[in-house]
Amino acid sequence: MNSKNEVKLFDTYGVLYVGTSEFLFDLEDLPIIQSRNWYKDKDGYLVSFYFYGGKRRFLRFHRVVIHAKQHQHVDHINKNKADNRKRNLRCCDPIENDRNRGKYSTNTSGITGVHFDKQRKRWVASITYNNKRIFIGRFYSKEDAIKARLEREIMLFGEFAPQKELWKEMYQNE
Repeated sequence: MNSKNEVKLFDTYGVLYVGTSEFLFDLEDLPIIQSRNWYKDKDGYLVSFYFYGGKRRFLRFHRVVIHAKQHQHVDHINKNKADNRKRNLRCCDPIENDRNRGKYSTNTSGITGVHFDKQRKRWVASITYNNKRIFIGRFYSKEDAIKARLEREIMLFGEFAPQKELWKEMYQNE
């Protein structure tokens, strides 16, 4: 075990402390954690370095534990890069990975794909699918715009719908 990183173990997972950051991992991956020195990279991922062919290479922990192939992307389902438990990771293609991004900092409604049109005084719902912006509709209430957006998201993206948890929370029991 390297002296830079502290590890705490709990019933089903462990926490690796890297500086002031905490990274979650499954207990079965403890040997991988203990086998290397780990760092937080500039993008917030848990990484280790190694040399191959005279060049320094990066090894991302989440890719190792999910056994991602070179061409595959790995999605953190809950959008938390520090949560590297297998239940939070899935292999995907770049488009699916991109769908699971968080809200933009300019978002004012709190919901991706919903904004207020000041000129028309209506809430607008839209979505991007296959690189095309799809207009869903204009609504008098924010709630109706949100519901329309979330319904379309579930229909188009299924498991990779970025706000599916919100949909379940708000509308599944209607």
